[in-house]
Amino acid sequence: MKICVFLSAADLDERYTRPAREFAELLGKGGHTLVWGGSDSGLMKVVADGVQAAGGRLVGVSVTFLAASARPGVDEMVVAADLAWGSPRAL
Repeated sequence: MKICVFLSAADLDERYTRPAREFAELLGKGGHTLVWGGSDSGLMKVVADGVQAAGGRLVGVSVTFLAASARPGVDEMVVAADLAWGSPRAL
């Protein structure tokens, strides 16, 4: 199953990262695919790391002006032209 999440790219404390890691492990172990903003920072990174480590797939959806900060080594990365039209359609 593809599961889409909307997460912060900010580095946050353990109150947020611990449940994010637990959630990610459940997704990965369940064989699910994470669909997320494609960033390699903050909670987005925490969840992507956990899903990938637990055997799940990663599908990032980013936009052109953020493509340079997209996570490398994902199963699929979709880069849309803009936030208003491109990325919602990609989801």
